[in-house]
Amino acid sequence: MGDISLFELKNIIGNKKLILSMQKSIAQKKNFHSYIIHGKKNSGKLFLANCFAKFILCQNEKKNNDACENCYSCHSFEEKNNPDVIYVKPTKTNFIGVDDIREQVKEKANIKPYVCEYKIFILEDADKMTVQAQNALLKILEEPPSFVIFFLLGDEKKNFLPTIVSRCAVLKTDLIDLGQIKNYLIENYREKDKNLIDVCCNYSGGNLGQALILLNDENFFALREKIIDFMISLKKNDLALAINFVREFEIQKENIDLIFDIIYFWYADLFFYCQTNDVLQLKNLDKIEQIKKTCVLCDAGILYKKLKSVEKAKIYLDYNVNFKLNLTGFLIDLFLD
Repeated sequence: MGDISLFELKNIIGNKKLILSMQKSIAQKKNFHSYIIHGKKNSGKLFLANCFAKFILCQNEKKNNDACENCYSCHSFEEKNNPDVIYVKPTKTNFIGVDDIREQVKEKANIKPYVCEYKIFILEDADKMTVQAQNALLKILEEPPSFVIFFLLGDEKKNFLPTIVSRCAVLKTDLIDLGQIKNYLIENYREKDKNLIDVCCNYSGGNLGQALILLNDENFFALREKIIDFMISLKKNDLALAINFVREFEIQKENIDLIFDIIYFWYADLFFYCQTNDVLQLKNLDKIEQIKKTCVLCDAGILYKKLKSVEKAKIYLDYNVNFKLNLTGFLIDLFLD
């Protein structure tokens, strides 16, 4: 089984404009003191930050627009013991708090690097920092030591205080072409079934990290089987089955976004096949025969309504509408129509 092991810019899939911009600024030593890298969950933000940090700290002349892999800094970075790289982690709660900033950042930021030219702080899920933690960090960002660089990683730029954003260079991860993701998975996971690779690509949303997680997660495939079996067995006004589906939602609440994706892609496949009889564009390519059989009993108009019901429920979920209320309305639209 393949894996990206070296934190080298050449190993990054996609995000070429972002990489070129960083290569230029690093090579010219025009680094910002703080960067925000934001983008969808599992879009490779930490991997990007690690690659940039390693390149910045590389002790040899930057001739090839990448880390040299030969110096002490590069070797120690890969071995995860570079003394000038600090990963700020929450210690008391699930999110970085003000004490974490004081103890892991403030107390260390004024100490000069031990080996390298810079000292780098990497804060994962920085967009989930408390307001107090962000304000404590802001005081450091306002007058940072010349040798300190911060990488603040987060899914949502809007969750950072405007005063934090104004003091950072903001970088956004791009969605990756599904063809690139598929080629990478085929090349590095040759033991995996190609239909399952296709499924993981389609469910990845353009995130290589998400595709990798799904491909190696047996629970994903088991959950997808269960949800699709529900979809196939549904009958109009089947309240008992609807109740079972409610229970499944509640048990799998942590995977609710994925469940909605499974439902949406299933109905989208049915709708698309009903309209075109084309299997090449289906998301669930390992379910072609089931899709063909199910489509015999389907009405395109009803399928379209179901797709809209899923879209509406996902929007409500994003707006934090009461979970059970949203779920009840969704089930009424979906199962009892």
